[in-house]
Amino acid sequence: MRLCRLANKSSRGIVFGDILKDSTENYLKKFLKSAVYNPQILFIKNMQSKQQKEVLIAEVTKKIKGSKALVFANFKGVSVKNISQVRKELMQNGSGWQVLKKTLLNLALKDAGVSVDVRKLDGQIGVAFSYDEVTAAKVLASFAKANRDVPFTIEGGSLGVKELSIDEVKALAKLPSRDELRAQLVGTLQAPISSFVRVLSGNLSGLVQVLKAIEEKKA
Repeated sequence: MRLCRLANKSSRGIVFGDILKDSTENYLKKFLKSAVYNPQILFIKNMQSKQQKEVLIAEVTKKIKGSKALVFANFKGVSVKNISQVRKELMQNGSGWQVLKKTLLNLALKDAGVSVDVRKLDGQIGVAFSYDEVTAAKVLASFAKANRDVPFTIEGGSLGVKELSIDEVKALAKLPSRDELRAQLVGTLQAPISSFVRVLSGNLSGLVQVLKAIEEKKA
């Protein structure tokens, strides 16, 4: 029976001896099964993958718990450039953006006690974290409005642990931000003070004129 030498790789410490030609295919199958598809190797890979997923879920859960509101958006078909713009605008306004599989996001939401099932949402979902009630909603709504040719759509959200519909998120986006409320409050508080200063200035001016007239009369 003819013999067929497959390989001799002594530099790697691997030596394939003379193999019967008729059994070469079976030998290779056994080798691949033991070397590449070794159950122990697969177990280690799966274990590493599971650990990585657990770390990711824990990180996202922490972000969710630290957020006052979440907004979910479908970014399927959106360019990397546009997504980078969304991420940048959110970061500039103190918010964040995360993309991960719906199943993992669902686990993070569940761990954080948020009653939303993102598996029911359409498309490829990203989540915006808002550390106040309205910022993320305002940024995403503004981006969608300014880029109508981009297939970027708001699909829902949450406020605290309560789920929000698309319309509720859009309504949230129309509310003034914390900075806008502060500016309005300062303006309201300053209005009476400004009026008082104007009245006081007017009275002082009148008093000066009266005193001047009295002085001129005496002279």
